[in-house]
Amino acid sequence: MKKFFKKNLLIIIPLYLVTAFLFVSSLIKTEYEITSPGYVNKVGNVISIESPYESLGSFNTTSVYVNEKCTFLQYMIAHLSKAVIIEPISEVVDGTSVRNSKSGLIQKNNSISNSIICAYREAGLSLEYNYLGVIVHTLAIDATLDLEVGDIISEINGVKFNSMAEFYVLYNKIRLDSEFFDKEKGICSIPMTVNNEPRIVTTDVIQYNNINEPYPVFGFYIYDQYDINEETANPKYTINPSNTGGPSGGLMQTLAVYDSLTEGDLTHGLKIAGTGTIDINGEVGAIGGMYSKIFTAYYSDCDIFFVPFYESSSDKTNYKEALRAYEALGCPEDFVIVPVSTFEDAVQYLETLGDANA
Repeated sequence: MKKFFKKNLLIIIPLYLVTAFLFVSSLIKTEYEITSPGYVNKVGNVISIESPYESLGSFNTTSVYVNEKCTFLQYMIAHLSKAVIIEPISEVVDGTSVRNSKSGLIQKNNSISNSIICAYREAGLSLEYNYLGVIVHTLAIDATLDLEVGDIISEINGVKFNSMAEFYVLYNKIRLDSEFFDKEKGICSIPMTVNNEPRIVTTDVIQYNNINEPYPVFGFYIYDQYDINEETANPKYTINPSNTGGPSGGLMQTLAVYDSLTEGDLTHGLKIAGTGTIDINGEVGAIGGMYSKIFTAYYSDCDIFFVPFYESSSDKTNYKEALRAYEALGCPEDFVIVPVSTFEDAVQYLETLGDANA
């Protein structure tokens, strides 16, 4: 055995060093996260309509895999793939696993409600719903301790509001009012109605604007929250359990539900994917993970991919990221990327597509 080791020392030592390096690098965590292609999921698996109008194709939501605090080995391997994005972990959002899971579920459920409301209204069908207020879906690392993910705020300083936009008008005015914001102590306390109960929400996190004026930051992120009276839905719908989370399925869910509720076939036999949040008025919003979602859809043999479009000077808008991924794929002719700002944009594109194929 000793003779064997001596004879093969020049081979054994490098192999040992490489093995040791791979082992250690697979244990060391980094401050980076890796986003890689996931899978597409047919909307009909999540939201089903009673006695739907049938479609030959399908609408699909698109997911990605996110590996937070990847190992050094994973970090190195990820650089070898053109389908993967490597980014520093956010230092703003509280990324604890419990909050992440709850936040993702809240955002998904909120997205489904918005999709159903928008689709039924656009189809001209009966559905009653009530505005509950704004729901806290995410908290920053230094957020107020007086709110939790899932809390619903319905009043601010005793005043009701009817939308997230109205909430922010009240919030931005009140948090700078000397009655609530003590600049000397650096503390701001605002009366709110949270989960139908009065609560004083306090923060001592103070930031400054470009003219060095202080303003308090509570560190919560919100969506409008609605309660649907399911008994009024005609036809009825069913929401099935799924493993996905987040709000990005909004647009595709709305298209799928609308197509099931109305005559004709918007899919024209195609496998259609896409991403983007949706509000009840059909406005499409930005999402994360866009670059890898393009690869997800292409690898899943989708024909069309809808991308949120909005005006911005940034090089990282959803549409610009989608184009970058499309170019990395070699601009395949059998895969089309379509930018949309509203639900109606997507419907009009599909209707025009049907006319072209007639």
